[in-house]
Amino acid sequence: MKMLKTRFVTIILSFVMLFGFFVPSTLAYAASGDTIVYKTKTGECYHKDGCSSLKKSKIEITLQEAVNSKLRPCSKCKPPVLDANSTTSSVTTSVASVVASSDKSTVKSEITFIGNAKSKKFHKPTCASVAQMKPENKVELSGTRDEIIKQGYDPCKNCKP
Repeated sequence: MKMLKTRFVTIILSFVMLFGFFVPSTLAYAASGDTIVYKTKTGECYHKDGCSSLKKSKIEITLQEAVNSKLRPCSKCKPPVLDANSTTSSVTTSVASVVASSDKSTVKSEITFIGNAKSKKFHKPTCASVAQMKPENKVELSGTRDEIIKQGYDPCKNCKP
């Protein structure tokens, strides 16, 4: 009887160890659209920080931007996927206008950017420069990229909004 219990425990532990090593690597967790992920200059995937695919280039983007750009999750690093119920908290996208032409229609989207009232530069909300900005200089700007440029703001050279 004692030998039977020992074998049973050994078998159970073997299964736990076997599935414990394989299951977490195949899971990708759901995240909100403002989660930071990374892409390469030429790739078709988005990645988690530390992925070996990011050795040559590493461009920070939000998960929502990755999904909108039709990038797929990396099969090596298993980055987060967009939760169907989540919405981005820092970037709000809405249809501003639909302009119909004779053969096709164009959709312009209105986005919220962060501007610096002193330097007259504007940034994506996820840009590192926003964190370094003094609170009294931060200005929330809504509109298309072209509309914000017409207001006298220049796009950031790092995040390229």
